[in-house]
Amino acid sequence: MARAHQPISYIPLGAPFLATLVQGLVNRTAGYPEQLMQMQILLPTRRAVRVMRDLFLDATDGRPLLLPRLQAIADVDADELDILIAAATGNVPDIQSAISSTERLSILAEQIRKRDSAYDLARALDLSQLLAQLIDDVENEGLDLNRFERLVPDIYATHWQETLQFLDIVRIFWPQILVERGMMDPAQRRNRLLETLAQHWLTHPPAHPVLIAGVTGSLPAVAGLMDVVRGLPLGEIILPGFDPQFMALPGYLIDDVHPMRDLHHLLTKFDVMPDAVPVWAGTGKSVSPQPEWLSFWTEVMAPSALTSRWANLKQQSPDRLNKISGHITQALDVIELDTAAAEAMAVALAMRETLAVTDKTVAVVTPDRNLATQIMACCARLGVDVNDSAGTLLVKTGQAGFLLLILDIVMDQLHPVDVLALLRHHLWGGDRNGLDQLDATGLRGLRPPRDLAAFREEICHRLNDTAVPPCLDRLLQAFAPLWDDAETMLPLQTRLQQHVQIAESLAGHDAAGHSLLWQDEDGEALSRTLAQLLENSAQMPPLTLRDYADLLRHIWTAQTSNKIDTSHPRAVLLGTFEARLIGADHMILAGMNEGVWPPDPGFDPWLSRAMRSDFGLPALDTKVGRLAHDVLQFVAAPRVTLTRTRRQSGAVTIPSRWLQRMDTVLSAINRELPAVLRRPDIAVLVAALDRPDGPARPVARPAPSPPVSLRPITLSATRLETLMRDPYSIYAAKILRLSALDDFDEPVSPALLGQVMHAVLQEFNQGHADVLPSTTHSDLRTLLDDKLTAAIPDATVRAPLQPRLLLALHRYLEVERTWRDTGARPVLHETTWTVPVKTPQGDVTVTARVDRIDRCADGKIAVFDYKTTTALPSIKDVTLGLAPQLAIEALVVERGVCADHTLPRPEVGLMALWQVAPRESRLLIWGDEEKNKLRPVLDGTWDGLSRLLVTFANDATPYYSLPDIAARPRYSDFEHLARVKEWSVGGDGGDE
Repeated sequence: MARAHQPISYIPLGAPFLATLVQGLVNRTAGYPEQLMQMQILLPTRRAVRVMRDLFLDATDGRPLLLPRLQAIADVDADELDILIAAATGNVPDIQSAISSTERLSILAEQIRKRDSAYDLARALDLSQLLAQLIDDVENEGLDLNRFERLVPDIYATHWQETLQFLDIVRIFWPQILVERGMMDPAQRRNRLLETLAQHWLTHPPAHPVLIAGVTGSLPAVAGLMDVVRGLPLGEIILPGFDPQFMALPGYLIDDVHPMRDLHHLLTKFDVMPDAVPVWAGTGKSVSPQPEWLSFWTEVMAPSALTSRWANLKQQSPDRLNKISGHITQALDVIELDTAAAEAMAVALAMRETLAVTDKTVAVVTPDRNLATQIMACCARLGVDVNDSAGTLLVKTGQAGFLLLILDIVMDQLHPVDVLALLRHHLWGGDRNGLDQLDATGLRGLRPPRDLAAFREEICHRLNDTAVPPCLDRLLQAFAPLWDDAETMLPLQTRLQQHVQIAESLAGHDAAGHSLLWQDEDGEALSRTLAQLLENSAQMPPLTLRDYADLLRHIWTAQTSNKIDTSHPRAVLLGTFEARLIGADHMILAGMNEGVWPPDPGFDPWLSRAMRSDFGLPALDTKVGRLAHDVLQFVAAPRVTLTRTRRQSGAVTIPSRWLQRMDTVLSAINRELPAVLRRPDIAVLVAALDRPDGPARPVARPAPSPPVSLRPITLSATRLETLMRDPYSIYAAKILRLSALDDFDEPVSPALLGQVMHAVLQEFNQGHADVLPSTTHSDLRTLLDDKLTAAIPDATVRAPLQPRLLLALHRYLEVERTWRDTGARPVLHETTWTVPVKTPQGDVTVTARVDRIDRCADGKIAVFDYKTTTALPSIKDVTLGLAPQLAIEALVVERGVCADHTLPRPEVGLMALWQVAPRESRLLIWGDEEKNKLRPVLDGTWDGLSRLLVTFANDATPYYSLPDIAARPRYSDFEHLARVKEWSVGGDGGDE
């Protein structure tokens, strides 16, 4: 059918690009379906191709249709361009293959390390990625690497001259390497293929229609192909995101951050004036953007040189201002939340709100993949299934995590968290018998030794077993090969084969016997990267295990895995690249903060701005301009929602520059408009989702009152002090029988060091009960070494502790000699005593483990409690019975019995706290001839102890949590269980 040939046209901003293109083509070929089949349409991305196929089916209500040839020319790999050119020319292009990204990175990293051996592989890979990006930038612009030598070094600073010398890697060595391998850079090969296609069409114009749609020509090679196509008899260029009003500026004002920058350059190259570009013939009359929308967003996106005119916006006619205000308030919402989690839920609610309307579509666009993950989770909570079309970084997939955990366990020398993570990983293929016990006991507390054999022995000791659980045994056996060669330089091929073999031996298998490692889209993507790495392994130098792990992480961080799309048919979650040309009734732009919209363009570590300009490379800010062009297309939807969070990771965020510009323009029109656009109702809904039903009820102080039959009938001296200060802890530990788990890789606790010092002092005094020889310092050192080694097997942890503990023992010895000079001699060490206390419900047994008992010169008993911390209970607390442990120990020695020992005439004449610390060692004594009188303290403690136990031998007595918050114990394992922070707000200790 005849039509006027328009070699270049545009689809207006208000129209969904792909949907309008499809409907126009269907209408154009109505009654002549064979014409549609003959068309060849080139689109920018593969996602645009997939979406356009679906749109053709929608346009025909699912009726069979012979589609045109749809092909991508920007987001493509070499094979697709080979097919495109082979189809056009009838011959496979005779052009060298492209070097793989993995091989290029590894070669460049090797060159960097040869230049400076101080770089480890991780740093070299980072730099090689930056060099590869520079190579691509140069090739994208069709420039020559040799132009580096033509930059005038004298006008630049010295460090830039050094940088230019470093760039000899890409200027001299890299081209030589490509020649030796008979290969090309990927960007160079793509340019060559596009130039080949353009030259063929120039000399052999195709007989079928060729359309390039949705492409802005930001790459010179693509722009060259577009120039050829617009000159074909049946060629046509259809521009996206274009409107003459946005281009009605002098060219010098369209800077790098302007949304029309790429299109302006393209039309300038074509020597076409913006107002000479017509609307595409397939565009309906009703899709042109409203004048109010154009006026508003033209101002928002105005170049910096024209923002001064915002001050005069109020001078426009009231009718026009009212129309702009009315349109914007009806079509635009802004949602601001305090946290990223709240923002994700707000987006999910906004999506569900749109989906509740029949046939309405919604698209969420964000460059922040972490936010995208949170949005998916919130959507799932609301029953809306969406996938992130931008994919998942390979390094974040379960399969990659499993493989990297294997390496981390070796590199971190069996860190308990890594070991447990691998054993609990969903891909773990062995049984998990004994894993819970391993988690609760074997791997917690002090870190086990970092050697395979010693690690096994220590775990057996902790579990009181002769063998480790089968799951751990399987893991340790599999790791032996990696362990022995961790620091050895091995070929990459050997590292890969060894690693994969261990991973497959530990991973699970399906019913058919296939490893779970390589299943689904993530496994397949991971398998491809490893196969590619193996294929290029000969080019890599030998690696240590850490270098190998750095290489894998670097590669997997740069690649993504895309799941099969199972999203809601009317909802999509997109990255900015995937969202181009795809419209929706409701567009939600999430994460509208600076650093996200737009992302930080970063800096060029190789070339300054002036050098980039001299070389011919575009400024880094052009990335901002291209995203501005995307934003302009997104906000042209019938309804737009912009969301942001006020804080991120505890730091205050800055609104996106486009959001700030929008608010400024709105304020210039009407100061109230920015507030009108905000939607506080969404924030209220987000908060309400996690609010309990019914009115808020204050949390009361816990006061459980179990029957006496369940209450403990044996309490230690330490527990009795806890019963006074925090009865709820006794209830949790003795009645509920709860105990706290140790942390993983727990630091050495004061309690453990106290146990070591107690053991040293016990053995020392038992060996020198009568006389202290002059060589006691060496004896103490030997004892300390033995006890410390037994308690802390890891020498790296033990070594820094020894000098401090030895100093404390030397301080102690000085006090010991002075004490022995009084005629006192040690009698018993670390003995346990018991005494019954009568209550109406029966006797309660009080126990005490006494650190040391001496016989004084007057024949009476001295009871000591060693304190290895720098803080001692105050004299007042001990005297008043608020810190009764020492007094209770003296009482049970005097009134009770010891199962293993007897003391003739156990009359306590003295009790003392004996501080053993590096700063000082001292005795805090209570005795009949001291200012701290002993007998009143003992008598008062016994009376108080009896009253306390009688009080709790009553069903009606509750086990309060912290009766007096001011007297709370220094440590407690159960404050979270008692919800102390909730009921004690303000620290008043009230019940509510």
